[in-house]
Amino acid sequence: MEKRAFWIIFYNFIFILFASCKDVNRNKPGRLKYHRKLLPAYVNLMSPDKDGYKGAEKDDKTNNHNDNNNDNNSGNHNNSDNNDKNSNNSENLRTPNLQNSSSVGHLNNHEVTTKPSHYSYLQKSNIYAPDAKNNKMEDANNKLLSVSNSFIQSTVGNNINNIINSLRQVSVIDYDNNIVCIISPHHPKEYYLNEMKNIALQYGELGNFIISDYNPQIQHISQIVRKNVDICSNHLKELYTTVYRLENPERHKFQRTHYSNERNEYRKRLASFHACLRLIHRKNYRAITYAELIVLSTLDSISCSWDNKCSTNIYANILKTYMSEISNFEKKKKNDAINKINNIYKSAVDAITKIKSELTPSVTSDTADFVLDEIKYIIDKINIHLEKIKYGSEYVKYINSEKMPAQYKKDDLKSHYIVLVTHYSAFLFSTKHINVLEDVFKNKERILYDVFGKMESALRNKLTTLIDSSFSVSTCNSTIPICEEIKSAEPLLASSAKQIERHRIYSNEEIKEAKKKYDEKIVKLEQAIRKAEGFINPLKDIIQFNITQKEAMENRINQIQKGLNAIEKDKKILEIIDAINNQKSQISKNSKIIKDSSRTANALKTQVQTLKKGIDDDVKLLVQLIEKEKIAAFLRDEIK
Repeated sequence: MEKRAFWIIFYNFIFILFASCKDVNRNKPGRLKYHRKLLPAYVNLMSPDKDGYKGAEKDDKTNNHNDNNNDNNSGNHNNSDNNDKNSNNSENLRTPNLQNSSSVGHLNNHEVTTKPSHYSYLQKSNIYAPDAKNNKMEDANNKLLSVSNSFIQSTVGNNINNIINSLRQVSVIDYDNNIVCIISPHHPKEYYLNEMKNIALQYGELGNFIISDYNPQIQHISQIVRKNVDICSNHLKELYTTVYRLENPERHKFQRTHYSNERNEYRKRLASFHACLRLIHRKNYRAITYAELIVLSTLDSISCSWDNKCSTNIYANILKTYMSEISNFEKKKKNDAINKINNIYKSAVDAITKIKSELTPSVTSDTADFVLDEIKYIIDKINIHLEKIKYGSEYVKYINSEKMPAQYKKDDLKSHYIVLVTHYSAFLFSTKHINVLEDVFKNKERILYDVFGKMESALRNKLTTLIDSSFSVSTCNSTIPICEEIKSAEPLLASSAKQIERHRIYSNEEIKEAKKKYDEKIVKLEQAIRKAEGFINPLKDIIQFNITQKEAMENRINQIQKGLNAIEKDKKILEIIDAINNQKSQISKNSKIIKDSSRTANALKTQVQTLKKGIDDDVKLLVQLIEKEKIAAFLRDEIK
């Protein structure tokens, strides 16, 4: 399996190299092997007027012009992929990528002492090699770094590092399914080259290549991937400004419509930066591939036996080291930390969904949605890295599980190194960025808590209003006295009857008519008293229920601990609101009883007052009529 992977990678390298050097004399098959010190940017270290390659300066200007056009038209990156592919396969393949980069540009003290040929950039570089006569290697390296730093500062401004740090969660997937990040390490190939260097350090015979091949290539690729970010810095600055405005809307006095427009702008700018970074990285892919090929070619110098068989001792030790690092990572139980992040995200999503159903949507709730979108982006990136970690570590474990012979053929050993380092560097790269993403999440988590904290007071006000309206006793307290007042009219039934009890002895048609009206009023009064009396106990039960429930809810509010974060506090408040809503049926029933009782009691009170007055009048009339009938009866008896 490793052999197949090796030959696929190797033939791809050869194809790319031949395509890029199609003007080179094909009658020199040993050129690659004997020029392992070839530096992709070396052509740029020679002045165009000295190296006989007059087209270099023109290509520099052309490439710069193309880069500017790409920046200005980043919104159309996706549509221009095919054109970029054609460009890479034609014009750009004539010279190494980034030859126009001032970050690796013309060193002041570099001189060409002999007249170079047309292919002078293929000659061995003395810049990075030890020089017995003149040890200027270290100075040259320092100047190269100085040029790079100067380029970065002049290109993106003094605050770009702060911007990159603020948006360090942003990354894209390149066309080889590798992750490209905006902070160092930017690309897994950086780790790949460094690990290959570490392997070379284990072989004494490869020591000379560390300075002449490995260090220049590692430095060059690091500059390339950093420059990719720098080229897209305008997109990054715009994205940073938009994020800042969305995370701090109160400073800009956003209305909801403005905030919505700003969120749409954020999505566009994020997509634009993604497209820019992916496109620029694609243009520099050949330089990365070339660096891999240079590093790979140095392994040909590993000392092996006469039959080209090599000891696997060093390979076994490196594999053992990798297994140890994988084991150490697994002991950290990163999955627990990732699960915690997922749980916080899910909890916050659930909370904001419920909050928006309880409160009127606002810029604050929209801000919570935006921060949650950012966290979702982080989680998605974490999941991608976890897949890389899992695949890389499992493959290294698989290699470790295979029986290792004492010797490999040299080509087989190279193949094993490529496969092992490719998977381990992907593992190492993603473990580094998992830590970065965890750190970014902590920052977003603080912002999220701040936003949820702003909604806490509104939720508390909503809860207080809900408790007061659901468990009010004021209406009950005013209705019961009315009912008791109505009930207090009950003695009138007996007292009025006693006053007119002689109507059975003294009666006539007029008394009978008056007595009939009196009886009707007495019946109505008795019905009113009984109805009012029937309200008293249910209302008292409701009062007791409301008082008990209100106290229970207030106790739950008081039990919300101050040490909880804002999301947990909001969820506790929402739980109390849910508890009240779960009693909605009983609360509605009680509310109806209270409402009906109050309305009826007030009507009964008016009715009873009228009845009492009417009964009093009827009693007075009946007393008069009875007394009159009594006198009339006495006179009739006297006449007899």
